[in-house]
Amino acid sequence: MISSEFLGYAVLFAMAVVVGLIVFLLVVGPLRRLLGANSRLEQARSFFTRSLFIILMLAAMAPVAGKGVTVKEGSPFLEVVWQAAGRLNDVLLYVGLYLFGFVVVMTVLAAALGRYRD
Repeated sequence: MISSEFLGYAVLFAMAVVVGLIVFLLVVGPLRRLLGANSRLEQARSFFTRSLFIILMLAAMAPVAGKGVTVKEGSPFLEVVWQAAGRLNDVLLYVGLYLFGFVVVMTVLAAALGRYRD
């Protein structure tokens, strides 16, 4: 039988990965359009897209690593899910902070290279 703590950690980890993927899918389209607007950045499109994916996945998984969900043995599955969902606060904070930093860097890059159009 699978323990409640392992099940809670698995649910928490899966929810963190899903949050990272959702944010990536929402941001990747505008990022590609931004990089395609400048001909000098067109070759860097795949690099920055992959970098964003790696940053968001690591930012989503970082607060989950080493933290478990503590529930009593024999607790209903929904209690495990609610405890895991309560820990998503840190995941959303990390993803938001790293996304903000990435947007700042990309804005500075686009502004600096914006005048170099072919």
